[in-house]
Amino acid sequence: MVVVSFSGDVLPIFQRRCVKCHGGERTEEGLILKTYADVMAGSWNGPVIEPGSAADSYLVEQVVSGEMPKKQPDLLPSEIRVISAWIDTGALDN
Repeated sequence: MVVVSFSGDVLPIFQRRCVKCHGGERTEEGLILKTYADVMAGSWNGPVIEPGSAADSYLVEQVVSGEMPKKQPDLLPSEIRVISAWIDTGALDN
């Protein structure tokens, strides 16, 4: 099993693709994606990550459906796989 690292694999995707609206000048829906603690805190509407289940994670639902990122190209399938694998293996702070 491949170990996916939050700091080495997932956070760089968030920094490249998400923090413009979720952690930079703006914080859409109260969701900040700049640190592990921010990600796990979720949004104004509650958690966006269900550790152990990418299929039940709102964040994954949003990127798979193409709803996020808004007004930007969709995440690449490889980026979605990395995020999903991280969540499926427990969404660890690693």
